[in-house]
Order: sequence, then C-alpha cells, then structure tokens
Amino acid sequence: MTRGLTRPFLAGLLGLWLVVPVGSRAGDANLDPTFGTFGIVTTTIGDASDVAVAGARQGDGKIVVAGISHEFATAGDAILARYLPNGALDPSFGVGGIVITDVGGDYEQFVAVAIQPDGNVVAAGAVFGLTEAKFLVARYLPDGTPDPAFGVGGIVTTSIGGTRAQATAVALQPDGKIVASGSAVIGGTYRFAVARYEDDGDLDASFGTGGVVVTDVGGEGAATGLVRQPDGSLVVAGTRYTDNTFTDGDIVLAGYTEAGSADGAFGTGGITVTDLGPGIANAENLIRQTDGKLVLVGARYDGDYNTHAAVAVLRYTSNGNPDGTFGAGGVVITDLATGHDSAHGITQLADGRLVVVGQSGPLPVLNGGLDWLVLRYDATGTLDPTFGTGGHLTLGIGSSNDFANDVLAQPDGKIVVVGGGQLVGSASGAFALARFGGACGDGAAGPSEECDDGNATDGDCCSRGCQAQPVGSACTGNGSLCKVSQCNADAQCGRPIPATGCKLPTIPLKSQLQFRDKTPDKGDLAAWKWLKGDATALAAFGSPLTTTSYALCVYGDTPESLLFETNAPAGGTCHGRPCWRAVSTKGFKYADRDATPDGNMMTLLKAGDAGKASATVKGKGGNLALPPLPLPLPVRAQLRASTGACWEADFSAAGVKVNDATQFKGKSD
Repeated sequence: MTRGLTRPFLAGLLGLWLVVPVGSRAGDANLDPTFGTFGIVTTTIGDASDVAVAGARQGDGKIVVAGISHEFATAGDAILARYLPNGALDPSFGVGGIVITDVGGDYEQFVAVAIQPDGNVVAAGAVFGLTEAKFLVARYLPDGTPDPAFGVGGIVTTSIGGTRAQATAVALQPDGKIVASGSAVIGGTYRFAVARYEDDGDLDASFGTGGVVVTDVGGEGAATGLVRQPDGSLVVAGTRYTDNTFTDGDIVLAGYTEAGSADGAFGTGGITVTDLGPGIANAENLIRQTDGKLVLVGARYDGDYNTHAAVAVLRYTSNGNPDGTFGAGGVVITDLATGHDSAHGITQLADGRLVVVGQSGPLPVLNGGLDWLVLRYDATGTLDPTFGTGGHLTLGIGSSNDFANDVLAQPDGKIVVVGGGQLVGSASGAFALARFGGACGDGAAGPSEECDDGNATDGDCCSRGCQAQPVGSACTGNGSLCKVSQCNADAQCGRPIPATGCKLPTIPLKSQLQFRDKTPDKGDLAAWKWLKGDATALAAFGSPLTTTSYALCVYGDTPESLLFETNAPAGGTCHGRPCWRAVSTKGFKYADRDATPDGNMMTLLKAGDAGKASATVKGKGGNLALPPLPLPLPVRAQLRASTGACWEADFSAAGVKVNDATQFKGKSD
C-alpha cells in the first residue's frame, strides 16, 4: 500500500507503549484477541522514535510494515518489519523479523511499501544528507535480503533537482517496473515528482525525461498518494500550498499517461484542484476502488496545521471529476469536534465500504492527547452506524500523540491498522499494529454468535454482527439455479424450493430419469429425458450461447430437499469450440466431454408444439455428485433456466423400474 507523510512532526513523535483499555464496541469494531496481545502489537526497534508509516499484506496473510527509526533529529534508518498472521514477528524475515536499511545518509526513511507477485518487497522513501535529499527505492527478497539484481545491493537513490527530493508513494507495474512519486525542489519551489524504474532499478528512459517527470501544480506541491490505473496511466495526489506562509492549500490530483505526459483526459489538462475553503485542504492518501473511482483522504484545516481540523474524504471518477454520488459533490467532511481530526490511511472492504484511519484529539497537537481514529463509511460516504460509536472509534496507544497511518483489509473482513504513539516527555517509541474484527468474521461461530460465515457482510444471511437473518429474507450470493435467493435455516443464502408454473409432459410414463452409481466413479451416470412436453417456443430457451444458463435439479418430497444438481453454464468454450450451439431452428445443444463443472456432458433443448417439445440432460463420470440411492420417492426433476423458465416431470413408485443402492430407473407420472 502507498502512503504519504507530509507533516514533519510525524517523523519524530513516538514513545513507549501504554495500552489504554478499550470497552466493548459494536460487532467488528472490537479488537481481535487472536492478534498480538488483546489485539495490539508493539515493536521497539531503536532507542529513539520509531513510527510505522505504511503496510502491505502478503498473499499468505503476513504483514509487511515500513517506517522510520530516528535517533532524535540527528540520525535514523529506514525500517521494514514482517509479522505473522497472529501478530508475532516473522523470524524468517531479516533478523528476527526486522530489516534495517542504512545507505550512509544522515538518516533514511521508508514511507511506502508494496509486494511484488514473486514475493519481493519494494519500499520507497528518502535518504537525507547534509546537502541533499534523494528518492530512496529498495527491493528485498522474500526473506528480507537486499535483492542484488536491483540497483546497487538492492538500493537505488535518485537525485531530482539537486537539493531536496522525497518519495512518498510507490506503485508496481505488471511488467516489473516500479513507479515512485513524491516531491522535489526545483528552482526553489516544491513540485510533484514521479520516477519510473526498470526491473533492475535503472531509470526507465521511456518515461518522462530520462525516467523522471516533474510537475508544477501552481504553488508549493507536496505529493503524498499514487494510483496506477489498469490502462497504465498514473494519478498522483497531494497538496498545493497557495501562499508561502503555508496557511492555505488545495487538494490536487495530477494525471499522467503511461509515458509520463500530462493526461489530457484527466481533469483539466491533467490536473484537478479541489478547494475546501479557507485554510489548508491536506491530502494524505489515495486509493482506487474496485469500480475504478478514486478516493482521497486527508483533512480540512481552518488555517495552518496547528488550527482546528476535520477529516476529509473525497471521491472522484477515474478521469478526475468529483463524484456527485458521494457525500456533497464528492466531498465528505467529518468533524468530531475534538479540535483535531485528520485522516492518513484508507482501504476499501469487499462489500464496498471504506475504512479510514487517522488521529483525533485536542489542540494544540504538540501538547499531546491525539488517539488513533478509525472510521467506516458506506459507499455513499455516510458513516456506518453499526461500527463503533456512530461509525467511528478511538484508541489510545501511548499517553501523548498516537498516529494511525495506514489500514489493511483482510479477506475475512478484519482490518489491521498500522502506526505508532508517543509517551509524554519521552523520545523512545515503537511500531504499533492493531487488528479489529473480534471473533465475528473468523468463520467459527462463538458463544454469542448465531452464525459466522467468515466475513462481516450483511445481505448473505449471516449479518455483519454474526446473527442469522430471518429465513426467507432476500439475499445475494446464491450460486445455484436450483435454489431461490432467500436465507435458509442454516443462515446461508439459497433455499432449494422447486419452481412453479413449469411446463409439463403431455403424456404420462414418457419422461425418464436414471442414476447409476459405479465403482470407479468414471462409470457414474445421470440422465433425464423430458418427452412429449408442453408446447415450447424457441424463444423460451433464452440465449444459452451467451447469457442463459441451465441446471437440472432433482428435489425430494420433504421441504427444501435438493437431491441432485448438474449445470450447463451459458456460453463458454469446450475443447476449442463453443459449448453451446444452435440446432437448426428448433433448439440448442450443450456438449462438454470433460463433464465440467459438475458432470454435465450434454443438454439438448428442442422447441415444438404440444407433445413434440423435448429436453434431455446427460452427465457421466466422477464430477457428478449423485444423490443417495435408493431415491426417497416421490421426486421432482426440473430443468431450470436462469431466465426463470422451467420444465418439469414427477417420478413416483408407480413408474419405477429399479431403485436400489446402485441405480435408479423410472418413468414419469
């Protein structure tokens, strides 16, 4: 995840840990006791001020954190730490889970980190010397060893402007190239700066001028966020200070093409400026939602950074225009009336909600009293009342100023907050992580939970508070055509209820149903023939070549009893040719000799007048999930289309020829 760090006091404020007790909160706002010590992890690295600024989650659940370990204002090193999913330091990374990087400057810092597909870790920040500060980009092997194939011993430093340059965000390209963005002093003025590196760490000559792009945003520009769009274009976010007293500033997004030119399709001439009124509108981080929209977090200050502040969350379309469906004209301001409320990190949950982290406390901030602040918003920018207290919570880590700088979302709905804190009067400190989510969402129903489906999402029959939704409630996530999208008694989405109004055979004892259970399973068989059926027009079959899927469903006589299901998905390719094809002008045929996904090898649909329409389904092999034999009679077989159309035949004892432990063969009523 990329992270920016704009205020200089963040780099030097951390201290020893004193965990403030946190009371019980609503649902997934509880600290997770399976992580660290009662949900919190602290790591002391140096003997001065340590702060974690950014985090990234690996595919195996491990968490890599980037930050700074400062020896007061005179020296410091860039730090990486990796944690196991339970919060313990990972002994297989660096030395005891820690990697310290000192490239010979007065001090170095990492403020952004990302994980490459091969497991390598990329970190970005700055190296500060007596006369110049440079971009710092480093790559490490999965065990924390500097990657010798990148730069010099895994390290690349880049001078931009010759005086002061600092990277604050990093993004990875699919081709292995690395993009770092930040700010650089050019001609005495801070400007947005972007550099792109080849996989070996050399500057990419095809990007900008010699691999670097510098943008004048109309004032002192402090870039803090970076997003790479799917088409390769880039968006850099930051703050533009409109006077040299740093008491007024606007939020700026700058769009670039993949080659580094200003993106004329983004904003106005590649720039979008948002003025939130008098004072500083401060940008801290930028993400891209799954739908392509861009969300920025920061704060709105009444004046300079020592004045009253409120959390600012802004959403833009992918081309840089304010999103009118979010808040008021794309802007949400959250003022908790504490004096100082600001945001630094953001992530999107799987259900579209946004989690924002930052700080909250009284003024002046340098006197201490800031706590971690965590807020959750729905997709429209409204605070989520089911989270914490009215959509937010605060957590005290130390007894002075605490900083929540980044937030990561886990697949199970839990969130990990990354940051640090400070003890009053102390110069020592540590990295800090906290995981929220409590027991709800861990996949195992606890004593106070009616259900736990491994997530914290409403609408799937097990609520975000791990309570079962009423049977029959509408739900999403039912992947079966044999079931209706309603909650069942097991707090799962999908009730196996037969359809009504299906087309029927016109003559009894003509339709057929057969199951055969063999050893080995490759001899298993399921076959259904619907013959001499009600009149069926060709249009009733929908468009199986593109959009209409089919399933054969066999229901038992007891309520909500689904005995068998096999599917013929819409479209698709089977052995290099379309799975579905039109059969003259009378119907459609599905053919898959691999019998995937669940055994269906053939489905044949034929339109016709009454007594002439027919449908056939045949499945074979080990992919079939055969029903228990002998079948409990009577049973109802339905061929159901995703359009809602269906064809049906009932089978009772009167038409059964064989029904034992190895096979069933019968004709319809």
